[in-house]
Order: sequence, then structure tokens, then C-alpha cells
Amino acid sequence: MRKIKFLLSIWFFTSVVFSSCGMKGSNKSVELTETEKKAETFIISTLKPDIYHHSIEFGELKKFNIDELILEHKTPKIFDDLPLAYEDNERAFEWLKSFSEEVTIAYSMTYTYGLKKNKSDAWDSFWAIILFDNEYNVIESLSYAP
Repeated sequence: MRKIKFLLSIWFFTSVVFSSCGMKGSNKSVELTETEKKAETFIISTLKPDIYHHSIEFGELKKFNIDELILEHKTPKIFDDLPLAYEDNERAFEWLKSFSEEVTIAYSMTYTYGLKKNKSDAWDSFWAIILFDNEYNVIESLSYAP
């Protein structure tokens, strides 16, 4: 009886964990929009060929508004205890200000993705703001610390 309870507990635990991680039924693929495909392709094209990439989350496609992006993303919330995150974001958003004066940016979207060098490594998460023109083509991306 103890073995049966133990096996049922293991089965229940693994089914809960795998279903909450999205691993159960992983043969069901999530269809990306054309804009999301462009964003993903752009990021992948900037990586070294031997790096593994995994899309985690695409934010909402929004009309480009520099003030809103600065307000929402310049000050780190997750990495608020790392001084380097503040410095990196300061440089990144200064670059965005000058870039937006040189180029017409119509839309922006946040994008979270994972990278790893070896298949057995854990995923490292990265955050970017993808910048688009009027025809939803990717112009550039900006990495930032959330």
C-alpha cells in the first residue's frame, strides 16, 4: 500500500510540474505572429551560430513612445539590487534616445528569450525591446535589465 501511495504521489507531482512548465503535450506548437517571427529571426541573426536560443515571451506590439518605454523599462525592477543594471540601462536608453532622433521608429515590442552555449546548460534569460518600422520590419533591438 505504501508503494502505491508513493508511486501515485510521484505521478501526481510530475504531472503537475510538467503541465505547469508547459512540457506536457509539448508536441503542440505555439503559432507565432509574423511580427513575432521577424523579432525572433532578428535576434537569432545577431547571435553566434553555436548558441542555443529559446523564445520565452513576446510583449504587446505598441506604437513607439520613447517616454513610455523609459518610464516602464529604464529603472530595473527585477535586478534593482545590481548597480551594473542601472548603468547598463542608462547607456541603453541614452542610445535609444539618440537612435530615435535619427531613425523613424513606428512600433516597439518587448521580447524575453533564453540562451545557452551547451545543450545540457541551464537557460540564461535576456530581455530586449525590438524596434519596428511602419511596415513591421525590425530596425534594431535594445537589450535591457528588467
